[in-house]
Amino acid sequence: MRKPDFSRRVAVTGLGIVSPVGTDIPTAWANLTAGRSGLRQITYWDASNLECQAAGEIHDFDLNAWMDFKAVRRTDKNVVFGVAAAKQAAADAGLVIDASNTEEVGVYFGSGVGGPGLMADAIETMHTRPRSVSPFFIANMLPDTASGQIAIELGARGPNMCIVSACSTGTHNIGEAAEGIRRGDFHTVVCGSTETPLFEVGYVGFSNMRGMGTPRDGEGLTSISRPFDRSRNGFVLGEGAGAMVLEDLEIAKARGARVYAEVVGYGSAGDAWDLIQPV
Repeated sequence: MRKPDFSRRVAVTGLGIVSPVGTDIPTAWANLTAGRSGLRQITYWDASNLECQAAGEIHDFDLNAWMDFKAVRRTDKNVVFGVAAAKQAAADAGLVIDASNTEEVGVYFGSGVGGPGLMADAIETMHTRPRSVSPFFIANMLPDTASGQIAIELGARGPNMCIVSACSTGTHNIGEAAEGIRRGDFHTVVCGSTETPLFEVGYVGFSNMRGMGTPRDGEGLTSISRPFDRSRNGFVLGEGAGAMVLEDLEIAKARGARVYAEVVGYGSAGDAWDLIQPV
């Protein structure tokens, strides 16, 4: 640890993504700039009886390419998504973690709900074969499983944290990671968030909450997600993960790292009003 220095500048030096618009940064960026949507009709279950039927699903992604197949089999795929995004970001940053810096590299990686699908599978198994409930499911369905697994996969032994704050989870983890650098907790941190919210009961709950968006009249499902449009009327659930490597700017410069951007500020507040509805 180093002494706190709140004038310390924080650089973004690595990026990683697993998403419906691409499972690496070049592909995702190309699709975004070309206006190609990752939203499609739900295929994970029959949603024909629901008003909202769109989701951001990830297909053609090899989970076993990023983690040992035994670990993949016993964990929720939100963990694998997080590990994949984190490994991409570390590679993009040219970050090498070894005995010289392992305790100076932290992981701040969040998830809003962790692995609900793993929990649902365990409950179903419990009703018919209670002794067959996996002894691994508890450790692998928690929201902070991804942050722990990322540290294991990368060999990062610095501070490890999972901040859970619903839709703000990713932003909070990035912001607090930057503050950790300024505090001197570590000089480099892998941060971001991961989510696999596409399980039926959760989707139905959001739909009944009337938070899910609908297409413009006469347009397809890809017109639903329009957060900065004056006709915005809701959101869409999607799965995936995003990761960044943040570093002390001076250390990043010294090793010749590419700097994408700086985290120059961060704040967090609540209106103490309602769990869902803003004031």
